[in-house]
Amino acid sequence: MKCRIFYVFSIIILLNISLILAETKQQYFVDENGNTFVSEDYKKTTQKPPSEQIKTVSKFVKDLKLPYIGDSKIVGSISIDENGGLTIDNPKLTNEQKIFIPKGYVISKDNEKWVFTGESKLFPVFNKKDPMGPEEKPLHPPLEIFGDKILSSSKETSPKTIIFEIDKNGNFAYTYKGKFEFINIGQHSYREIENGKFVVNKEKKIIFADFISTNENSYKFEHNGGLVIIKANKGGHIVFDPRNKKITGENLREFFTSKNGYTITSPKKMEIELDDNGYIRHAYIEDGEFIHSGTDSYFRATKGGFHVFFDGTDISKFQNAVSFQIENGKITMKGFIQSLRLNEHFNFEGKSTDSLVEFNINKNNFNVLSGDSSFGNFHYEVDVKNGVSSVKLKDSEKKSAASFSFAHKLQNGALLNGVFNELSDGTGTYKMSIIQDGKENIAVSKELSKIGLR
Repeated sequence: MKCRIFYVFSIIILLNISLILAETKQQYFVDENGNTFVSEDYKKTTQKPPSEQIKTVSKFVKDLKLPYIGDSKIVGSISIDENGGLTIDNPKLTNEQKIFIPKGYVISKDNEKWVFTGESKLFPVFNKKDPMGPEEKPLHPPLEIFGDKILSSSKETSPKTIIFEIDKNGNFAYTYKGKFEFINIGQHSYREIENGKFVVNKEKKIIFADFISTNENSYKFEHNGGLVIIKANKGGHIVFDPRNKKITGENLREFFTSKNGYTITSPKKMEIELDDNGYIRHAYIEDGEFIHSGTDSYFRATKGGFHVFFDGTDISKFQNAVSFQIENGKITMKGFIQSLRLNEHFNFEGKSTDSLVEFNINKNNFNVLSGDSSFGNFHYEVDVKNGVSSVKLKDSEKKSAASFSFAHKLQNGALLNGVFNELSDGTGTYKMSIIQDGKENIAVSKELSKIGLR
C-alpha cells in the first residue's frame, strides 16, 4: 500500500515538473509581418496569448528580415528557457549567428531603433557530472545579437542600455550607455568599455567604433587587410572611423598599424588620416613619440605637438613636422623635432621654429636649410646656431660610429660641407673634413681621445 501511494505521489510530482518545464520552455513562431503563433502553421491562431514583451520581440524578429522557414511565411521562432532568457532562431542561422536576450533586459522600439534596457543577471550552473554537488562559478549570460556578445558590468548595478539598428546597407549599429565588461564582435573582444558605439558590416568587420576604456586595455581592429592595435590608459578615448579615413584617440599608451609597421607611444592626443588603401597618410601627435620601423627612427616634439606625413607633403609652413619621402631616401624635419635615434645610428634636434633640415637616409647626409639645429653620431655633434656651425666630441669611449656628412649654407652664401668618416683600420681613428668652396680647409685624423674641437 505504501509503495502504491509513493508511486502515485511520484507520478504527480513528475506531472507537475513536466507542466512547469512546458511553461518555462514555451515556444512561439513569428511570421514576416511580426505576428506571433504557437504553431509553425501560421494560419492557426495562438492557443495562449503571448505577453506584450513577446509581441515586441516578434516585431524585432520581423525587422531582422530573416529567411522563410520552409514553404511557410514563418521567419523565426522565440524560445523561452528555464531562466526566462529568449532565444531567437531560424534553421538558416549558424551557431555564430545566435540571437539571445537574457532575463533582465526589456526590449522596446524608438523610431527605427531597437532599445535593450537592463543588465545580465547571475545564474547558478551546477556540475553536470554531479548534479547534487556544489555550484560552479555563476555565469553572466550575455545579450547576443547575431553572435555579437554584450556583457554589462558586474560591478555596476544601474541598468544598461543598448540601442540596436540596421542601416540601409545592412550594417549593424550598437550604441552602449553605461559600463560593460566585454563586447565580442567577430574574432575580437573589447573589454571594459563605457558609453560607446560600434558599427559592424555583414562580414563581421568593425567599420566604426567610438568608446571610452574604463581600464588599461588593448583593442584590435581590422582594416584593408591590416591590423590596428590601440592600447588605452584608464579613461582613454578611441574613435576608429575608417569609412571617413581617420582614427583618433586621447590618453593612450600605444598605437600600432601592421600595414605601415608604424608605432605611436604614449600620445596624450592622436589624430590619424588614412589613404584610400588604408595606409597612414598623416598623423598628428601630442606628448607622444612616433616610431618609424623602416628606418629604425624615433621622433618627438620638444615643444607642443607635431605632424608626420608620408606622402612628401611640404612642411615648411608647419610649426613642428616630419615628412617622409622614402622612395627618394629623404626625411625632412621642421621646428622643434627631436630624434634620439635617426636611421639607427644618428641623432637630431631642431632648436628653433624655423629649423628645417633634410636627412638623406641612403647617404647619411644632413642638409641644413634654415634655423638652428644639432645632429651627429655617437662621436661627434654638429651644432648650427645663428648661421654658424661648430663641432664637438660627444663620447670618446665608443670605438666606432657610423660615418655621416652635412651641408650648411653660411650667412655669406658660401656652402659648408662637413664629412665625418671613420677610417678602416679599426683603431677608432676618425677623419673629419671641412670643405668650403670646393676646398678642404680642415682635415683631422687622430684618435678620438685626442680630439676636442668646437
